[in-house]
Amino acid sequence: YIKEHWKEDVFFGHQIINGANPRMIHKCRKLPSNFAVQGDMVQDFLHPNTTLDKELE
Repeated sequence: YIKEHWKEDVFFGHQIINGANPRMIHKCRKLPSNFAVQGDMVQDFLHPNTTLDKELE
């Protein structure tokens, strides 16, 4: 099961929350200046009434 599902977000979240160090993961509030992704590149993956900038707040 692990071999087939380790790249899935749900499985990753389960492993992090139930792992040895659940506080290791945290919310990103600012993208690095050299981060190549722009808001319009991910807009299709966000809820209709939000933007990448709003999600980072």
